[in-house]
Amino acid sequence: EAFQAIACDDSVEDGLRVEAAERMPSLDPRAAAAAFRAIACDDSVEDGLRSAAAEQLPVLDPWAAAEAFRAIAFDDSVEDGLRSAAAEQLAELDPQAAAEAFHRLFDDELWRGHPLVGATTPPRPPRPSPPSPPSRPMRPLRPMG
Repeated sequence: EAFQAIACDDSVEDGLRVEAAERMPSLDPRAAAAAFRAIACDDSVEDGLRSAAAEQLPVLDPWAAAEAFRAIAFDDSVEDGLRSAAAEQLAELDPQAAAEAFHRLFDDELWRGHPLVGATTPPRPPRPSPPSPPSRPMRPLRPMG
């Protein structure tokens, strides 16, 4: 119980939280899963530790693992490589969520560095160019028949 309290307490230093969670699986696998899930889903924890915590979950609780990998894969503040790795592991647990995660990751990569991202005012639309004159004068149509 003490290890779970430490592992789930977000005021405790991240490394100690992970260390406490790592001691729990042999004592109480359900409590260990809850602790690893809490760490993996906590966006204030360093990204690598979040990922390491999530990787402990599939053998303990596949549902908690899917939740943790989803939290990491959808968090655009996490480094893209870790997000992609989380989405890959999520694919084994929840293919639909993994597809959404990859789509979101692709969209984030596509827009990153785009000149409009972060702009405060929208750019002016381009001015339409004047119509070009016909290449040869058109003759009036003659009635047929």
